[in-house]
Amino acid sequence: MDYQQVRKAAFTVTGIRKVTPDGGVLWDIIKSDGSKARLEALSGKVCDIGLCFGFDAAVGNDYLAGVEGVSLEGFTCYAYPATTFLLFDVKGKISDGVLSKAWESVKKKGLPTGHTPSALPTLERYRVWSETADQCHVEIMIPLA
Repeated sequence: MDYQQVRKAAFTVTGIRKVTPDGGVLWDIIKSDGSKARLEALSGKVCDIGLCFGFDAAVGNDYLAGVEGVSLEGFTCYAYPATTFLLFDVKGKISDGVLSKAWESVKKKGLPTGHTPSALPTLERYRVWSETADQCHVEIMIPLA
């Protein structure tokens, strides 16, 4: 899988954080309960970022879905320091499980030689997610130590 190394200045992500069986469950919850629409209306931005703080099969996935660059009362705000990421660009059919296959590949193969993950949460940026068109474009960004 192709990747590139990118450096980002310090930034914040504000949104809804919950522990669920997997990250996708949180997206379903915030779409159906109106909190995604509320976050987008208050921030003026598209809720297109997911942060994974960790997964434990017994507990679930600690995940935050949100927007970059704002802080809003009533929402969780996470501040990243300036960080270097490995960015994996994932494009394809949702029905083919392209995103989960990409994550499986990263977990199975590990990071490319010479790269060590940091303890910061991983980031997914959903550039395109269209269930109607069965297409997605997601950037998986793994912070480096």
